[in-house]
Amino acid sequence: GRLIVRSNGVATDAAILSGGKAIVSSGGVIKGTAVGVGGHVTVQAGGEIDLAAGATLGLVLASGAREVISGVRATGAVAGKGVALVVSQGGIAANARVLSGGSIVFAGGTASGLTVASGGLEIVASGITARGLTAAKGATLIVSRGGTAASATIGAGGTIAFAGGAATNLKVAS
Repeated sequence: GRLIVRSNGVATDAAILSGGKAIVSSGGVIKGTAVGVGGHVTVQAGGEIDLAAGATLGLVLASGAREVISGVRATGAVAGKGVALVVSQGGIAANARVLSGGSIVFAGGTASGLTVASGGLEIVASGITARGLTAAKGATLIVSRGGTAASATIGAGGTIAFAGGAATNLKVAS
Protein backbone atom coordinates (compact mmCIF):
# COMPACT_ATOMS: atom_id res chain seq x y z
CA GLY A 1 0.00 0.00 0.00
CA ARG A 2 0.90 3.69 -0.21
CA LEU A 3 0.68 6.50 2.31
CA ILE A 4 0.85 10.04 0.94
CA VAL A 5 1.12 13.02 3.30
CA ARG A 6 0.75 16.39 1.61
CA SER A 7 1.15 20.00 2.80
CA ASN A 8 -0.36 20.59 6.26
CA GLY A 9 -1.11 16.90 6.53
CA VAL A 10 0.01 14.86 9.53
CA ALA A 11 0.09 11.07 9.79
CA THR A 12 0.82 9.56 13.20
CA ASP A 13 1.90 6.12 14.43
CA ALA A 14 2.43 4.72 10.95
CA ALA A 15 4.21 1.43 10.34
CA ILE A 16 5.71 1.15 6.87
CA LEU A 17 6.24 -2.58 6.44
CA SER A 18 7.82 -4.70 3.73
CA GLY A 19 6.53 -3.59 0.34
CA GLY A 20 4.81 -0.53 1.82
CA LYS A 21 5.58 2.98 0.59
CA ALA A 22 5.12 6.43 2.09
CA ILE A 23 5.66 9.83 0.48
CA VAL A 24 5.85 13.01 2.55
CA SER A 25 5.52 16.22 0.52
CA SER A 26 6.61 19.74 1.47
CA GLY A 27 4.78 20.85 4.61
CA GLY A 28 3.71 17.31 5.45
CA VAL A 29 4.71 15.49 8.63
CA ILE A 30 4.73 11.82 9.48
CA LYS A 31 5.16 11.15 13.24
CA GLY A 32 5.81 8.08 15.34
CA THR A 33 6.86 6.16 12.27
CA ALA A 34 8.37 2.70 12.26
CA VAL A 35 10.08 1.73 9.00
CA GLY A 36 10.47 -2.02 8.70
CA VAL A 37 12.87 -3.92 6.48
CA GLY A 38 11.53 -3.66 2.95
CA GLY A 39 9.50 -0.55 3.74
CA HIS A 40 10.24 2.61 1.75
CA VAL A 41 9.70 6.23 2.79
CA THR A 42 10.50 9.26 0.64
CA VAL A 43 10.58 12.65 2.36
CA GLN A 44 10.59 15.48 -0.15
CA ALA A 45 12.06 18.96 0.41
CA GLY A 46 10.19 20.70 3.22
CA GLY A 47 8.75 17.45 4.56
CA GLU A 48 9.51 15.91 7.96
CA ILE A 49 9.64 12.42 9.43
CA ASP A 50 9.70 11.68 13.16
CA LEU A 51 10.95 8.11 13.60
CA ALA A 52 9.47 5.92 16.30
CA ALA A 53 11.74 2.92 16.01
CA GLY A 54 13.81 0.71 13.82
CA ALA A 55 16.41 1.09 11.17
CA THR A 56 16.28 3.80 8.57
CA LEU A 57 16.66 1.38 5.67
CA GLY A 58 14.47 2.40 2.76
CA LEU A 59 14.36 6.03 3.87
CA VAL A 60 15.11 8.60 1.16
CA LEU A 61 15.39 12.24 2.20
CA ALA A 62 15.49 15.02 -0.37
CA SER A 63 17.46 18.23 0.16
CA GLY A 64 15.50 20.45 2.56
CA ALA A 65 13.93 17.53 4.44
CA ARG A 66 14.19 16.94 8.21
CA GLU A 67 14.48 13.61 9.97
CA VAL A 68 13.64 13.73 13.68
CA ILE A 69 14.66 11.00 16.13
CA SER A 70 12.82 11.47 19.42
CA GLY A 71 12.61 9.06 22.35
CA VAL A 72 13.88 6.06 20.38
CA ARG A 73 17.03 4.51 18.96
CA ALA A 74 17.26 4.73 15.18
CA THR A 75 20.07 2.97 13.35
CA GLY A 76 21.84 3.96 10.15
CA ALA A 77 20.33 7.39 9.48
CA VAL A 78 22.04 9.33 6.70
CA ALA A 79 21.89 13.12 6.37
CA GLY A 80 22.86 14.02 2.83
CA LYS A 81 23.27 17.45 1.25
CA GLY A 82 20.61 19.83 2.54
CA VAL A 83 19.16 17.29 5.00
CA ALA A 84 18.95 17.94 8.75
CA LEU A 85 18.97 14.99 11.14
CA VAL A 86 17.52 16.24 14.45
CA VAL A 87 18.16 14.13 17.55
CA SER A 88 15.60 15.24 20.13
CA GLN A 89 15.06 14.43 23.80
CA GLY A 90 15.65 10.75 24.47
CA GLY A 91 16.61 10.00 20.88
CA ILE A 92 19.71 8.03 19.93
CA ALA A 93 21.14 8.12 16.42
CA ALA A 94 23.20 4.94 16.19
CA ASN A 95 25.78 4.61 13.40
CA ALA A 96 24.46 7.73 11.69
CA ARG A 97 26.35 9.39 8.83
CA VAL A 98 26.40 13.07 7.94
CA LEU A 99 27.55 13.67 4.39
CA SER A 100 28.97 16.86 2.89
CA GLY A 101 26.29 19.55 3.02
CA GLY A 102 24.23 17.64 5.60
CA SER A 103 23.81 18.35 9.30
CA ILE A 104 23.01 16.69 12.59
CA VAL A 105 21.34 18.82 15.26
CA PHE A 106 21.68 17.77 18.88
CA ALA A 107 18.45 18.93 20.52
CA GLY A 108 18.51 16.77 23.65
CA GLY A 109 19.44 13.40 22.17
CA THR A 110 22.73 11.62 21.56
CA ALA A 111 24.60 9.75 18.85
CA SER A 112 26.79 6.67 18.94
CA GLY A 113 29.10 5.63 16.13
CA LEU A 114 28.55 8.97 14.37
CA THR A 115 30.53 9.71 11.19
CA VAL A 116 30.64 13.28 9.89
CA ALA A 117 32.24 13.75 6.48
CA SER A 118 34.21 16.76 5.35
CA GLY A 119 31.69 19.52 4.69
CA GLY A 120 29.22 18.11 7.26
CA LEU A 121 27.88 20.06 10.24
CA GLU A 122 27.27 19.12 13.86
CA ILE A 123 25.03 21.64 15.62
CA VAL A 124 24.40 21.93 19.35
CA ALA A 125 20.95 23.51 19.73
CA SER A 126 20.15 26.41 22.01
CA GLY A 127 19.96 25.45 25.69
CA ILE A 128 21.43 21.99 25.11
CA THR A 129 24.63 20.42 26.45
CA ALA A 130 26.08 17.83 24.05
CA ARG A 131 28.96 15.67 25.28
CA GLY A 132 31.86 14.02 23.49
CA LEU A 133 31.36 15.38 19.98
CA THR A 134 34.20 15.24 17.47
CA ALA A 135 34.75 17.50 14.47
CA ALA A 136 37.21 15.72 12.17
CA LYS A 137 39.00 17.12 9.12
CA GLY A 138 36.68 19.37 7.12
CA ALA A 139 33.74 19.03 9.53
CA THR A 140 32.34 21.93 11.56
CA LEU A 141 30.84 21.92 15.05
CA ILE A 142 28.51 24.88 15.67
CA VAL A 143 27.48 25.73 19.23
CA SER A 144 24.26 27.77 19.23
CA ARG A 145 23.38 30.53 21.71
CA GLY A 146 22.93 29.00 25.16
CA GLY A 147 24.29 25.64 24.01
CA THR A 148 27.38 23.90 25.38
CA ALA A 149 29.79 21.45 23.77
CA ALA A 150 31.23 19.46 26.68
CA SER A 151 34.40 17.40 26.23
CA ALA A 152 34.41 17.97 22.47
CA THR A 153 37.40 17.16 20.28
CA ILE A 154 38.33 19.25 17.27
CA GLY A 155 40.60 17.17 15.04
CA ALA A 156 43.26 18.45 12.68
CA GLY A 157 41.41 20.38 9.97
CA GLY A 158 38.15 20.44 11.96
CA THR A 159 36.42 23.65 13.04
CA ILE A 160 34.37 24.78 16.02
CA ALA A 161 32.23 27.90 15.65
CA PHE A 162 30.54 29.62 18.56
CA ALA A 163 27.21 31.24 17.70
CA GLY A 164 26.62 32.45 21.25
CA GLY A 165 27.38 29.08 22.82
CA ALA A 166 30.22 27.75 24.95
CA ALA A 167 32.55 24.78 25.33
CA THR A 168 33.98 23.05 28.38
CA ASN A 169 36.97 20.67 28.43
CA LEU A 170 37.58 21.35 24.74
CA LYS A 171 40.43 19.42 23.06
CA VAL A 172 41.92 20.89 19.86
CA ALA A 173 44.37 18.79 17.83
CA SER A 174 47.16 20.29 15.76
